[in-house]
Amino acid sequence: MNVKLTKGLAAAAVSAAMMLGAAVPALAVTLPNDNGYYLNKTYNGVSDGTVSETLKFNVEKYKVTDAKSDVTAENMPAVSIDDVSATSGQNNKVKLTLPTYESAGYYYYKVTEKAGTTAGVSYNTDTYYLKVTVSYANRAAKVDSVSLWDADPTVTTTTEDHKVAGFANTYKSGTLEVKKVIAGNLAQDDEEFKIKVTFTSKKPVGSVVAYKVNGEDKSIATNAWTKSDDDTYTASADITVKGGSTVDFSNVPDGVKYDVNETDSGDGYTASYDDSKTGTLNANDTKDDKDATTTVTNTKESKVDTGVLLNNAPYIAILGGAAVVAIYFVNKRRHSDMD
Repeated sequence: MNVKLTKGLAAAAVSAAMMLGAAVPALAVTLPNDNGYYLNKTYNGVSDGTVSETLKFNVEKYKVTDAKSDVTAENMPAVSIDDVSATSGQNNKVKLTLPTYESAGYYYYKVTEKAGTTAGVSYNTDTYYLKVTVSYANRAAKVDSVSLWDADPTVTTTTEDHKVAGFANTYKSGTLEVKKVIAGNLAQDDEEFKIKVTFTSKKPVGSVVAYKVNGEDKSIATNAWTKSDDDTYTASADITVKGGSTVDFSNVPDGVKYDVNETDSGDGYTASYDDSKTGTLNANDTKDDKDATTTVTNTKESKVDTGVLLNNAPYIAILGGAAVVAIYFVNKRRHSDMD
């Protein structure tokens, strides 16, 4: 067979295959929406609330196959991914911005997430692969499908089950429980005490810390955290409590430090703390569990009278002394009379 004819038939076969791809597209990341394709971004992990942050991504040109001979990995069109404001507990959509393709072919890109610094979040550092399938329609190149893979799709051993809809980070948060106990024979149940709970984080905080005092819902907003000169972030809550009460601070990011101090111990009370007055919250894997607990005890008491003997002791001592003196003079007078 003529060599030129053979090459022509081969090229026609490739072109037909690309056009067939339009009729049977590969699995897309998601259906096109708003004139674009989207990745799914979610969060795993156990938490008592949510976190919000801005996520950023890197896209790197990787390979191109079955395109025109002058299209290479270096000069093929670039794909970009928009920054996204993401919240845990939601299916966050990350928009891909696709270029205009001049040639049919398979275009491959490496996708990674830029690791953030939000407290309580562990970032996915894996490399994913974006595959863009382009075919000809009416002599113009058009995108047939976009798929995301967690393994290199250009490797022949990579199977279809490596297609994914997106990728996830991990967010962990927990609960700090602050208890108030009163003790002593003069302690009053209706006495109020003021406590300041201070949180310190080495990272920016995107979590709303929630708590309830006397039935009223309160929170520490994300903008309540202030950055210090040592590059730490601090926020605090002032609470007024009575004996026997408990205040739970939920959605405290994993790794955040806390410090509990009583600022008003009431009239005549002495405040004492347990060994958990300060610490670092280490969120466990059980939702709604108490990850850290501390107790502030206020004691008020006085010495109790033990009876008549104690009250009359001074008088008895005086009478005893008087008796001794009287006996002395009586004996002295007796001796004088005998002389």
